[in-house]
Amino acid sequence: MKTNELISCYVKIMPTGEPIVSKELEDEVEYCLYKEIRITRRVKELVEKQRDGHRISSKSLSAEEKHQIGLCYWYGCIVPLNFKKAVKYYRASAEERSVQAEWCLYVCYRDGTGVHANKDVAKEWLKKSAKHGNSRAQLTIAKCYYDGQLFNRNRKSAKKWFERASENAFTEGDAEVLFCLGILFYNGNYGMTIDIEKAVKHFTVAAERKDALSIRMLIEVYWSLSNMEEVNHWKEELKKCPYPVPNFLQYK
Repeated sequence: MKTNELISCYVKIMPTGEPIVSKELEDEVEYCLYKEIRITRRVKELVEKQRDGHRISSKSLSAEEKHQIGLCYWYGCIVPLNFKKAVKYYRASAEERSVQAEWCLYVCYRDGTGVHANKDVAKEWLKKSAKHGNSRAQLTIAKCYYDGQLFNRNRKSAKKWFERASENAFTEGDAEVLFCLGILFYNGNYGMTIDIEKAVKHFTVAAERKDALSIRMLIEVYWSLSNMEEVNHWKEELKKCPYPVPNFLQYK
């Protein structure tokens, strides 16, 4: 069995995408979504050892492994949720230029989770992650330029970063980013021209990663086009999602 083989873990998150920090909070929200966390078998084994009280040496970890361990602590996957430990691993990973960890530190400093909130530090981590090619950061920075948040409003820069995010999202296969970009093209948000073909392209790649939101959008699009073959195909794919699908996403 290959220790570097990626495996998928699914964790419950709030509709906003934030981790669920308590059972009481979970009970308060109308529904939960699920997030796919992809970690290697080696990381899974290491995190299980930490959970069982064993120490592991950070020197033996790659930047990506540190980021993956940080994700486990952030979402409470395998180990109990611990934001401060997540930040510790994110920082160690970001120091080795992990673009995903750089993005995670932006979120930490933006929201003050695991660290004291600091808008200026958050902005710097966001810029680093976007410049280093992270599609999630690029999508965020595009929205910031469009709305004039964190950065001075600049629609030309926003368009540039939206285009970069779209290009890199296909390479990374980030289902959440692909879904968000698909919605932008579908609705024509943030100054984007409505382009159903591009929307479907983004939704399809995300749907192939079993993203229920994207599958539901494909059903809607193909229903509007009276393409029942595709509608029925994606209805079957929705049933194959490896986690419970909220009622509002199910298609009768």
